[in-house]
Amino acid sequence: MRTKLILVLSAFLLFAVIVNHANTQSLPPYKNPNLPIEQRVDALTAMGTSVAVVGKNLPVMLTWGVIVLGLFILSLATGLLGLIIVFPVLGHGTWHAYQALKPVVTA
Repeated sequence: MRTKLILVLSAFLLFAVIVNHANTQSLPPYKNPNLPIEQRVDALTAMGTSVAVVGKNLPVMLTWGVIVLGLFILSLATGLLGLIIVFPVLGHGTWHAYQALKPVVTA
């Protein structure tokens, strides 16, 4: 039973890392279609850019992932009522991280 639990949690962790790497830079411009987008790209290019940005900033991105996980666990401890505060804070932080980490587009 313990081995199965470890395998399942490991699989979930691997999936979470992959999704985080692929979506760090690709999702924020698509969350609100009214936001100005500097450059329109296809989904695969956006995900590739995300993976490259995470690779260059791995310690920062791992720290951000731990912060997100900690805040989510804290929200679970409050019966999900903490999400009322956590989601806007994470959204604000994610947007600023996107602005700070996005690749510079040269004309």
